[in-house]
Amino acid sequence: MIQKGFDHFGVNAKLAQVKSHKLEMLAGRWRQAGQDNFVITTDDDGEPLLINGQHRLRALVEAAEVMGKDFALSFTFAFGVDVDTYRVMDTGSARGADAALANEGCQYPKIAAAAIKCALRYLEGGVPDGRGAKISPEKVHETYLDWQDQVEMALDAGMRFGNRRSDPLLLNQSTAVAIHLLIHLISDYGKCYVARDAGIFLERLHTGYGINDGRDPVGKARKELARLAERETKGQRAAIVVKAWNAMQGGPKNGIASWRATDPREPFPQIL
Repeated sequence: MIQKGFDHFGVNAKLAQVKSHKLEMLAGRWRQAGQDNFVITTDDDGEPLLINGQHRLRALVEAAEVMGKDFALSFTFAFGVDVDTYRVMDTGSARGADAALANEGCQYPKIAAAAIKCALRYLEGGVPDGRGAKISPEKVHETYLDWQDQVEMALDAGMRFGNRRSDPLLLNQSTAVAIHLLIHLISDYGKCYVARDAGIFLERLHTGYGINDGRDPVGKARKELARLAERETKGQRAAIVVKAWNAMQGGPKNGIASWRATDPREPFPQIL
């Protein structure tokens, strides 16, 4: 059952972690923490599947091989738990949204998780940045499964940003991905072409390609983003980019750089 749990989630045990647990058990120092329950569900065939506690159980088995069959420790087991509830657990990495997305095959799970949180905050009436109420890993994972195709296209378009080595920082990657994702999901512009044109828009923003005069909204946005100190918020940068996109779709072409998070008179711009 231990190996089956690893195989189900594509997990390789951290041997150092197993060894550390085993030594604690052999030395009589092992104490179960409140969150250290063994969690067991059932697989598609109705067989038991361990989804939390693989490392501890493997350490216990190895300790018993040293101490003999009478060796025992006290643990708590939880049975019948929904597998999706614990999908992010015991992955050999941080138990967070990025681990769950990595298990789904996402190439850039940390960026994707951050972008999804930004998008959710916008859709809830907030600003697409890292601030606001905490969004659970389970919510991020569930949202990724709903938006998977759109997220992957947004990653392709947004990962070019964030290079601080030479050019001025225009956008960080998670903000660029979030903006592409939101445009794709909610823009009133023709759905057949919106993902393609959002990608072209971000490419022009990144490279400056095709900017011929100072009236181009993308050129205005590049100029304002390059002026901002790197300490400026993600929300400030996102607002400038959204206003530039809106201007390209027939929205106002003035005031692209006017939004400030501290100014209550103007809410964050809505994507057209």
